[in-house]
Amino acid sequence: MVAGPRILGKLFDGAKVTINAEEPYYTLEDANGWEPLSNNVFVSREYYDLHGYNREDLTAFVQGIDIQEGGVPVGLMSTHFIIDLITNSKPTDTDLLSIHSSLNNVCTAVGFYNSVMNMEDILYARTRQYVLDGAWAATGSQRLGGVGSWGQGQASAATKVHLTRVLVVGDVAGESIRIPPANYVTAVIIAQEKDLAYLMRKKRSFEAQGSIP
Repeated sequence: MVAGPRILGKLFDGAKVTINAEEPYYTLEDANGWEPLSNNVFVSREYYDLHGYNREDLTAFVQGIDIQEGGVPVGLMSTHFIIDLITNSKPTDTDLLSIHSSLNNVCTAVGFYNSVMNMEDILYARTRQYVLDGAWAATGSQRLGGVGSWGQGQASAATKVHLTRVLVVGDVAGESIRIPPANYVTAVIIAQEKDLAYLMRKKRSFEAQGSIP
């Protein structure tokens, strides 16, 4: 296998969530690949398959990450969050639900204290809060209220790089939000490391993937 630059890409579908006053407390529509973790936390998972590089003892060095979206969130939702994760390990449902807690100022987002994942396992992570602007309510347009990002962007010798998109919505009955589809694009350099450096990186990747289901 020839080493060199590569572009990794993966598509996510959009989703629409409506909050109901009675069970079921939410309606999930137009959401291929999405599933609920709770009444107001929803997740979609994908991955980059690096088995071929792994078999050749090659490492993927991350050069750049872009998360593209085919539109903007639209709906009458007081507030909602979209979280994007690119990780060597697969985040558990518990970790993803902890992100919801961290949005309420409990520092348990993946990679931080109280998380079972290490920060070095996180290539990139981003959270964005959207709020309904009263002046825009007639159009259902959402205003970006805040952005946070984290991760160390280290190289990967894993067989998979896990991609996780999380939607956290409010609990006001009758409110709804539609988020756009997304395209994760990651530029990497495929190269061969010195034996010791590669073996140590591969060991860390196996330990991470072995400890996370």
